[in-house]
Amino acid sequence: MRSFFSDEAIGLSSIGAEFSGVGIKALSFQRCFSAFARLMMGIFLDQLAILSLAMPLAFPTALALDYDPVSFGIVVTNTVEIGLLTPPLGLKVYVAAAQTGVPLCKIFRGILPFLAMEMLILLLLLCFPQITLWLPSLMLR
Repeated sequence: MRSFFSDEAIGLSSIGAEFSGVGIKALSFQRCFSAFARLMMGIFLDQLAILSLAMPLAFPTALALDYDPVSFGIVVTNTVEIGLLTPPLGLKVYVAAAQTGVPLCKIFRGILPFLAMEMLILLLLLCFPQITLWLPSLMLR
């Protein structure tokens, strides 16, 4: 009996083949997925919902495009964390406001430098995916 979440059961094995047949490179796929997850899903959904909705489609596609699973996971985690900082949902900001009693507008202004740094880190991870694998590669020596 096939599992309900297996690739064959829901037809995900052909998605990666379709993308690779079009000639989309792994970096361009990652950029498109990252922008979609951060701008669209991160605005309206929390972290668990984003991962539950997007990963069954994105992960097999990334594997079919020979994108490293560890790099993909780190970039997706970073992207979702950025989504948790951006309004209107900004779940982390609302928690900080509730715990400290500081107004939301002041907290949103205060996180802007940190949000800019997170975006810079995401850009570096997308342009140089070797960064994510550098430290684990030292363990294998």
